[in-house]
Amino acid sequence: MYCAKCQRIIPIRSCPECGSLRVREAAADDVCYLTEQIQIWAEMLEDVLRQNGIPFMVRRTLGAGLSMSVGAMLECHRIFVPFAELDRALSIVAELFPGDEGEEWRYVDEEEAEAAQEEGAGEPEAEI
Repeated sequence: MYCAKCQRIIPIRSCPECGSLRVREAAADDVCYLTEQIQIWAEMLEDVLRQNGIPFMVRRTLGAGLSMSVGAMLECHRIFVPFAELDRALSIVAELFPGDEGEEWRYVDEEEAEAAQEEGAGEPEAEI
């Protein structure tokens, strides 16, 4: 399933990021969220994607003005790729950032995700 609002591939019929119920099957040309990295690692990933012929799009989290004020090293890049290239791009991300566990829900199938969602629905969240 694909959430057009978040541009993410999701395992269930409602988006865990934004809560949207307006999800659909992904098309080959849909732009999909790949990862978010700080500038130095994002630039390395962008170079590797270029070398592998994978088209991508970058959105910076701070914007040019704020980035110039606080410094480019605090800038994060959100990287997006076409759905048709997502699997190749994900394998590159897994190789470059083996300890990065940020998108684990992406790999869960729909039945497991719905079961986990129902299982946790009655439990209160722990406060810290």
